[in-house]
Amino acid sequence: MQSSQSQSAIPRNLLVRILHENFENGDTRITQDAADVLVRYMEVFVQEAMARAARENGERGGDGFLEVDCWYS
Repeated sequence: MQSSQSQSAIPRNLLVRILHENFENGDTRITQDAADVLVRYMEVFVQEAMARAARENGERGGDGFLEVDCWYS
C-alpha cells in the first residue's frame, strides 16, 4: 500500500477533510491506514467513471464531449 501522499493523484488530506466535514460526531477519527485505503478506492472509482464516460462517448460516435442527463430527482 502506498503510504506517501505525494504518490497519489488525490490528496489524502483533502479526502480526510471531506470526511471530517460530514461526520455527525466531531470526535470521530480515521486512521492513516484507513485514509490510504480510501484514497486508493477513490482513485479506482474515478478511473472507472472516466473509462465508462469514454466508452459511452465512443459508442455514440461522440465528438469528445459527453452530455450528462440527470436521471434522478
